[in-house]
Amino acid sequence: MRLSWILIILIFVGCSSQKEVVETAEPQSPHWVSQKPIEPSYYSGIGMAFKNSADFQAIAKNNALNDLSSEISVQINSSSVLYQVEQNEKFREEFKANTRMKSIENLEGFELTGTFENDKEYWVYYRLSKSEFNAIKVARKQKALDRSLDLFEKANWFKANLEYDDALKFGIRAMESIKEYLGEGLLVEWEGENIYYGNTLYSFLSETVNDIVIQPVQNSVDVIRGNGLSNADLSFFVSNSDRIPLSGIPIYYYYSGDRIKNNEALSSSDGLSSFSLGRISSMHPSEYFQANLNMVHIAKEATDDPIVSKIISRISGPEARIQINILSPSIYIKSIEKQFGELVEVSSLENAFKKEFLQAGFTIALNPEDANYFLEINSNTSKVSNNSGFYSASLNAELKLFNSDLNLIYTDQITQIKGVQLDFDKAGNDAYKNTVEEIHKRVFRELRRKVFE
Repeated sequence: MRLSWILIILIFVGCSSQKEVVETAEPQSPHWVSQKPIEPSYYSGIGMAFKNSADFQAIAKNNALNDLSSEISVQINSSSVLYQVEQNEKFREEFKANTRMKSIENLEGFELTGTFENDKEYWVYYRLSKSEFNAIKVARKQKALDRSLDLFEKANWFKANLEYDDALKFGIRAMESIKEYLGEGLLVEWEGENIYYGNTLYSFLSETVNDIVIQPVQNSVDVIRGNGLSNADLSFFVSNSDRIPLSGIPIYYYYSGDRIKNNEALSSSDGLSSFSLGRISSMHPSEYFQANLNMVHIAKEATDDPIVSKIISRISGPEARIQINILSPSIYIKSIEKQFGELVEVSSLENAFKKEFLQAGFTIALNPEDANYFLEINSNTSKVSNNSGFYSASLNAELKLFNSDLNLIYTDQITQIKGVQLDFDKAGNDAYKNTVEEIHKRVFRELRRKVFE
């Protein structure tokens, strides 16, 4: 009886040991985990993620789809617009990567073939029928072509009706509609002829841009430094090659002498586009003002796709320049300088201003009627004090600047500039000396900044 109980206990322990082995044994991984299957009729994708991440299943699925997509090759046909226009190999690789990414986003028809997991890893296996994929691709491409051809037809209508801005925008949108297929030949029938559609689209955009003409109303203008230029001075005529005015054409302005703000505009109904410049402060004898077709503006309104934008940037638009001849302004200076109410022999304030104006590119006029500006100076010194053998004086001066029409455009007061010496005359001379230094350090700079800059 005792022997029987011992046998029962041994059998129970043995069964329990076998059960424990079964429960703790590592699960057997399928063959596709260690070696990716090769199936001629299918694209396959296998992805793995470690289970230490909360979204490991989503990561594994995404990796499998990336792997599947990598088997779908992207080729650039020698008849495609991308091949004809863009020779940069880096850009072509960027296009391939972008197209492959889009194919992942739009991937259809794939099926889950298997999953596997152990304590640390989670695996996913997808496959996609090549024939089903090609059928979906053909249908999707045809849909994109139909949409693009409709936009292209509208673009041609806008151009025929002289609405070039919309013609370009619809042409760009037509290209964006087939952006995934710009590396393909895209042989289609258009108006009874077989054409490589991408190239035809690009040619349409190039020809439309080249048919836009920008001409300056006047080739050059003269301006006195310190003055501005009005819309009438800086005006351009925008037309097609038959000189028919074009409205709504975006223009970008550039001035060689300085940065300008609000430098974008649209041509008016009569084809004119104008700009006004403030004070011309350039010290060069000439600058230029340029108007360009604003292709960046057109492209931004039509597409936000970087590949399409890069292709469009290869099209250079028209430009036109107006030469600006900058003339040195002339100034006449009249200075009444007094010492304690008496005229002085040497007009030191006048000489100080002459020096500053000459360094600033002005000419000094000998007659007021020959001048563009007229500066009037009135100065006088007054005795302040006599203390312990030291004499002090104070100088006050008034400045008035007029334009050629004798309109007052600037005024300033120089007050209480002190001078200290051993007698009043020397103190007054010292006050004039200190005023000259003040003109060089502050007064002329303020005048120039407020009037000429």
